[in-house]
Amino acid sequence: MKTNFKLLALLGLTTMLIGCNSNPSTNPSTNPSPNPSTPSNNKGSSGNAGDSSGTSDSEHDVDSLEPGTVNPDGTSTGDKDAKGKFYSDYGSFADEQKSAKELAIDIAAEGDTLLKNADNALPLASYEKKLTLFGMASVNLVTAGGGSGAGKTGNNGIAYTGLVESLEDAGLEVNPVTVNLYNTYHTLGTINNELPVSDYTPSTIASYYGYSDAAVITFSRQGTENKDLATNQVKDHANPDDHVLQLDDNEVALVHHVKEHFSKVIVVINSSNIMQIPELAEEKTDSNLGVDAILWVGGVGNNGAEAIGRILTGVVNPSGHTSDIWTKDFTKDPSFTNLGWQTQNKNADGSRMNAFFYDESGKMTNYADLEYREGIYNGYKFYETAATDMGGQTGEKWYQEQVLYPFGYGLSYTTFDWEWQGITDAAITKGNQTIEVQVKVTNTGNVAGKDVVQVYYSAPYTKGGIEKASNNLVNFGKTKLLQPGESDIVTIDFVAQDMASYDWNDANGNGFVGYELEAGNYTISANRDSHTQVLSYTAAVPTALELSTDYKTGKEITPIFSQDDDYNSTSESLLSHSISRATGLKQPEPASVADRTLTANQIARLDDQDVYNHYELSEADPWYVNSVPSSWNQGEKNNIKLAELSGVDYQDLKIDENGEVVEGTDEGSQKWSKLMNELTWKEMSDIVSGDATSGPNMTKIDAIGMDANNYADGPVQIKGGTLFTSAPILAATFNVILGQKMGRMVGNDAIWVGLSQWAGPAMNTHRSPFAGRNFEYYSQDGWHAARFAAAVVKGASSKGLISYVKHFFLNDQESYRADYGGVCTFVTEQAMREQYLKPFEWALKYGNSMGVMSSFNRIGFAVTAESYAVHQYLLRDEWDSKADVCTDAWAKDYVPVNLMAYAGSDQLLGQSSTYSKNAMDHGTWNETEKMVYTKASVYSTADDKKNPSFYFAVRRKAQRALYARANSTTVKNGISAGAVFSVDAEYNVNNSVSIASGDIQFTIDDTEKGKLAEFGLSLVNGKVISGKATKEGTVTISAKVNQDNWISSTANITVNVKSAIHVDGNAMSTGKSAATYEANKPMSMKVQVPALAYFTEVPGGAKFWGMSMNGLIVNAYQDPADDSWHQRNEDKTASDIITIDAATAKDSKIYDYKFSKIPAGLTAVKHEKSVMGKANKSSYDVVDYYTLEGTLASGTYTVDVDLTYYTNAYMSGWIFAGTPTECHYTGTITFTVA
Repeated sequence: MKTNFKLLALLGLTTMLIGCNSNPSTNPSTNPSPNPSTPSNNKGSSGNAGDSSGTSDSEHDVDSLEPGTVNPDGTSTGDKDAKGKFYSDYGSFADEQKSAKELAIDIAAEGDTLLKNADNALPLASYEKKLTLFGMASVNLVTAGGGSGAGKTGNNGIAYTGLVESLEDAGLEVNPVTVNLYNTYHTLGTINNELPVSDYTPSTIASYYGYSDAAVITFSRQGTENKDLATNQVKDHANPDDHVLQLDDNEVALVHHVKEHFSKVIVVINSSNIMQIPELAEEKTDSNLGVDAILWVGGVGNNGAEAIGRILTGVVNPSGHTSDIWTKDFTKDPSFTNLGWQTQNKNADGSRMNAFFYDESGKMTNYADLEYREGIYNGYKFYETAATDMGGQTGEKWYQEQVLYPFGYGLSYTTFDWEWQGITDAAITKGNQTIEVQVKVTNTGNVAGKDVVQVYYSAPYTKGGIEKASNNLVNFGKTKLLQPGESDIVTIDFVAQDMASYDWNDANGNGFVGYELEAGNYTISANRDSHTQVLSYTAAVPTALELSTDYKTGKEITPIFSQDDDYNSTSESLLSHSISRATGLKQPEPASVADRTLTANQIARLDDQDVYNHYELSEADPWYVNSVPSSWNQGEKNNIKLAELSGVDYQDLKIDENGEVVEGTDEGSQKWSKLMNELTWKEMSDIVSGDATSGPNMTKIDAIGMDANNYADGPVQIKGGTLFTSAPILAATFNVILGQKMGRMVGNDAIWVGLSQWAGPAMNTHRSPFAGRNFEYYSQDGWHAARFAAAVVKGASSKGLISYVKHFFLNDQESYRADYGGVCTFVTEQAMREQYLKPFEWALKYGNSMGVMSSFNRIGFAVTAESYAVHQYLLRDEWDSKADVCTDAWAKDYVPVNLMAYAGSDQLLGQSSTYSKNAMDHGTWNETEKMVYTKASVYSTADDKKNPSFYFAVRRKAQRALYARANSTTVKNGISAGAVFSVDAEYNVNNSVSIASGDIQFTIDDTEKGKLAEFGLSLVNGKVISGKATKEGTVTISAKVNQDNWISSTANITVNVKSAIHVDGNAMSTGKSAATYEANKPMSMKVQVPALAYFTEVPGGAKFWGMSMNGLIVNAYQDPADDSWHQRNEDKTASDIITIDAATAKDSKIYDYKFSKIPAGLTAVKHEKSVMGKANKSSYDVVDYYTLEGTLASGTYTVDVDLTYYTNAYMSGWIFAGTPTECHYTGTITFTVA
């Protein structure tokens, strides 16, 4: 079906296109202003389809795409299809690291974002080769951040790429004088941020002349764990109210200095925290700070800086788009008044405010407050919605005054034209209905480039009803590299429910709390950024939809943080001061002392969270249990190994309405139950408490064949691996394929450095530019971050890496994050679900994350690490995840591990035993009762009460931790340390027996070689036991395992050497009973030596042509004419080899068995078989085996066996003439009759 847009417009229908005037986000040759010049509500005619220059012809047929539906298929935790087998994509660590370097450069090349490019300043012309660098950061780029997310450069032989190296690699010449100047001061460490202009000596200035084609100024900022960036009182700022993300006084002076000496000035923003730089973006004049070009590169990692030189020279056409809105004054942002230490705000007397709660007497407490008073209106959603509500030119003027660069903004060296190819314009009648749009993108410029299509929606809003932003990103796509004139169709889809608003307080009064698609027209647009629509149409929701089912998991969506007082995430202060579209959006007021005054009961509640004892357990607790399955036990010997459960799913344990634990009856659940029974109580409880080794590292558990396994930071570099560009730059690529490749590469890193657990990726939200760990986090927008979170984790999971996605959740600032139980974070459930939870939700549902790291902070008054609402109601009951949750580190005070075990995270990041007052009380295991006992009261001196609640909680959490490891590289493809492989060899015959180990190969040292040599054996080709065994018996050797290019482990190989005589098909050991038969009944014992069967080759023949020959077991016959020995005619292997007719032979030497000491009652019965002669013309009969048949009374009997066989020299298919060699294999069979 085709839709003609011109006809629709003439008919006055609601589907429309949005035209745009020139927009520097795609056309650098037009307006040098950094702002899009066209209001988002300036709707053009249907004939102006809207490329960056507004000249596209939109009269074309557009496919009307049929809607589909998505059906719940549940959440898969880990890559279960891999069944515990994971392999590196590379043959060596060196090759992997080289590929990782190239991927890091690719990410930077697509993520580095060109913010300004006045008069086509970039790319540099071919004659612009000589550059001078300015800024201390020029020789010391910020690569990552501080704290656990810090990175290390130069790992594994991959040299670090700095700015100088990048530019020189691109064929540019760099002024060495300023480079040496900065290196000198950097070494001295005497400069806080930037060098004063007074330190630029005349000789330094004189050097500019020789390198004057362009100046490159680098400005850097670095965030760190446990500290947000300063909002006031910053060194090198004359104004104490300046913040650190503004240019400091020395930087301002530097820009003026550079502009005095250079006609072309390029600024590189080397900061993951966006900077407030409106002065740099101004149209350049001699007197202001305006520059020619601005390139944002974030944190460059080990090699991301390589992309800078390529972009400046045009080898790479930038295609990055901002992952935050860049406003002109951060102090006007809606989050600015309520974040961090709150010292950016002032009291009426001019003193600076703080973030602490007060008691009713006016005394300051130790507890900190944080209110998300902006609700859903943070970042671009605040500015877009406020401008929309102001309307027309008033709103647009206000927007341009506030916003420097919209969210999703970025320039290119080429231009692109867009037109609809297809849309889903059918009425939306179901929440799980899919919507697809197809945009044809054509490169209309002169150089190759990639373009980004961002899809936004605008929902119908009723004043005073559910809060809704006017513009909401829902998905995006990126073209391939398009040559000039080339087109690509970008297909983007989403689910109708993705546009739903979460009505947390029944704002529309319809009696429903949850996700809703209210009736009306929804505008779906294809945008260049959050402000610049190019194409749009409307999709109708005829009847309001109340959406209470998760379309991925099929589980019920219920209000979790809005109704229950224990877990309510709001406060009276938040609700009284939150901004609303109904009353006009404006910056919220800071929380005053009055707002932060708590009642005595509220303070008592906080104080009481510090310690939790088992006897505080109440039947009213949702985790209370009356009984556990009777089949549960600990310390059993079921001989089940963890690797056997790789890929085996189970039904999560539940508590029924009677307080009884319900375990799945399916095969997988029962296998897991038996495995859990293998653990001792101590082993199991140590998994949760971290007391055996600092969790979530886990010590070796022999009972289940699990090796010790390790965990490491951080989000931009797993320990010992590749230091990638910072997370905001990855997100700025708007290319989730690169995200999945990065996750997969981190998984490869982990394989080679021997890690199975990653403290990453991090996916909190850029609520504010001042958050200390924004370098770890993807984006300001929840949906944008969600797509990358899922992609990165999916890639890592495919390599068996447990990703502890962090920090779950609302850990959007560092200030007071862990102090006294963590900052009390108040936010509506609507803002949580629509924004801050999305990355975690997608990482778990679509990335299959096997791990989660909970956050330090409180949600409302509840400590996150101990929140049953977070861990059970949301993560398990709604999102259907079995992921292993560990706490953040150092969560000691106010995180009693007893309560964590009942209600919160599955594992402690650390050792509970190091906690002075909050360590886990493991209780005592009662073997008779199959139950753990804990103290019944404060007066108990011993563990005197059954505690099935604690037993259930610990077992369920330990099982989740083991489930993650069973589906990770922890199980080393089924090769656990100490694994035992058994192989049977046979005495006095040649052995070449492969060890049944799959692809596993072994190496042994000289000591172990000596043990085998005592038996006449050796290990050949890493897995074959070879040689003629010289004695019977058993030898066990220790071997090293080097498998699949990455697995290093140890194993034991047991070689059992037995007699080559087989009784009833089994090799026997001399002197031991070979079999047992029933007395006084007919018996039949099969006797055979398979290793010496007729036509078997045996070593040790004569030499011919200097080569050793084998002997062939074959019958021989004597010629009556001359008594010479030959083979029979059927075995003639060459025309010149003499053979005879066996029927005419004078004598013969025949393959046969002889038996002696046969007890009375038994008879030896010969069994023959037909074999094809070596001439391949006819067959003849030979002895195959014997049976001893008859009836015996009870007793133990022995029979001597003598196999006589003859060999002739044999090589290359020829049987050589000559007298055969007579050989014997003898042995004694012992058997029992009873």
